[in-house]
Amino acid sequence: MPIAHATGGLNLLATIEKNAYRRKRKLLSQGFPAEALKNFEPKMLKLLEFSRIEIAKGSRPTEDCWTPPKNMRDWCKRVP
Repeated sequence: MPIAHATGGLNLLATIEKNAYRRKRKLLSQGFPAEALKNFEPKMLKLLEFSRIEIAKGSRPTEDCWTPPKNMRDWCKRVP
């Protein structure tokens, strides 16, 4: 029996039963073929690095080790 996600959905990575995993993977591969995911990986890594750098800008921890809050909605508008 597959493990349910916290929201009630089923998670491909948490699926233990081989036949259920195979069915889910086959369904997902129709929309997300392995080759397309492989080709997208460099772009995703670049985006993650950009995100890490941008989020860290101007973030100096205060005395209690917290950084000031950021409005992520405004920040996401700058993502390429």
